[in-house]
Amino acid sequence: MMTGINPNISFRKALKTDLHKVYEFEASYIRELEPENYQRWAQAKDKNFSLLQDNLANMLIAETSNTLVGYGYWSILNQLPHIFSIYVVPEFRNQKVAHQLLLKLEKQIQQHGYTQSELMTLEFNPARQFFIKHGYAETGINNSWVLMKKSQPELSQITEGSEQNHHQFSSDDSEEAEG
Repeated sequence: MMTGINPNISFRKALKTDLHKVYEFEASYIRELEPENYQRWAQAKDKNFSLLQDNLANMLIAETSNTLVGYGYWSILNQLPHIFSIYVVPEFRNQKVAHQLLLKLEKQIQQHGYTQSELMTLEFNPARQFFIKHGYAETGINNSWVLMKKSQPELSQITEGSEQNHHQFSSDDSEEAEG
């Protein structure tokens, strides 16, 4: 298994043509970590697909050789930027793809003038530790969902010279984050 940054991964803004693959990634996450919710989630396909479509402007894609290997997106929830999802396919985890997606999403959030970001993850999701390592503080738990926030000073530290700072996180970071 490779650790460290994979130089063959590139990042770009999502296109409408990416949405079906992103939807498949969402389904993979639900089947992997929330199998008890999959049936209900699948029945809401139109609503879930529409949510992805509505957030296309704030969605990033990770790819290699024109193959999508991950994505992440954020949107405004309760007047704050909320990172809704970061996902990396299993064979590309532990290659800093989630780390780079998170940094790029945080940079977008900062460029939109926001001074903090938030997200939610399930208590048992390995991504919980990933976000803690990236400066998110737990601010509450509701029905197994952990609310996490990161304020402006941490956002500025992360976005200034973010490519040099990637080594501060261990190579065994969970490469999947879903909120």
